[in-house]
Amino acid sequence: MALKLSEELGLKILNLDNLEAVDEAVIHFPSGRREVFPLPGKGLFAAVVPRADYDLALIDLARELLVDVRLGHKFSSVNFDGERTFLDIEGLEEVETSFVVAADGAWSPVRRSLNLGEDQSRGEWLAFRQYISGVETDRNNLHVWFEKDLLPGYAWSFPLPDGKANVGFGVLKSKHSSASEIAQLARDLLNRDSISETLGENIKLEGRQTAWPIPARISSQRLTSGPVIFVGDAAAS
Repeated sequence: MALKLSEELGLKILNLDNLEAVDEAVIHFPSGRREVFPLPGKGLFAAVVPRADYDLALIDLARELLVDVRLGHKFSSVNFDGERTFLDIEGLEEVETSFVVAADGAWSPVRRSLNLGEDQSRGEWLAFRQYISGVETDRNNLHVWFEKDLLPGYAWSFPLPDGKANVGFGVLKSKHSSASEIAQLARDLLNRDSISETLGENIKLEGRQTAWPIPARISSQRLTSGPVIFVGDAAAS
């Protein structure tokens, strides 16, 4: 997680639910070599928290700062009238604003609604994530595996409290022949010897596996359109 930025926003990192501080990273090389890289001893340099807990903490912080937060409303369209901008949001009245910050992901409905004349992309990279439990304490470190068939991507296991972990991988789609091949990689991830031998035999799946595209065309995509600013994955979708 982005520790420095989170603190600058006013988030109290150590108060987050299900936070796991990390003091070293274990790197697994394609050759089978394994190296441990300690992080600096003073201060908190890395930490892991489930995405849902982190998002809820940011929402709570925004409300504490008296931001008007509305959840569960779908964007429909954006319209312009001179220097005035209007958003049509399902379940709300028309919203007038000066600027729009579109942080709505790789499939950015805001970007698509503006018809910017760009080629629609499904992302150059694809990532999968699965939460697991049953990892033994002495095995539950921050692991990164650089497997030959995943390069230039990699697999990871990010530790969480109580023997849980966030496990997943990211791959460059052009290196794999089909979506079904990548889906098979996801199904077989925890059965790889390098990963199963590291995390142990008692791991269990928690919740559903999720997948998402990662766009990587920020140098060729428009980052603004009038008063609309694209950020995050929406900036390269």
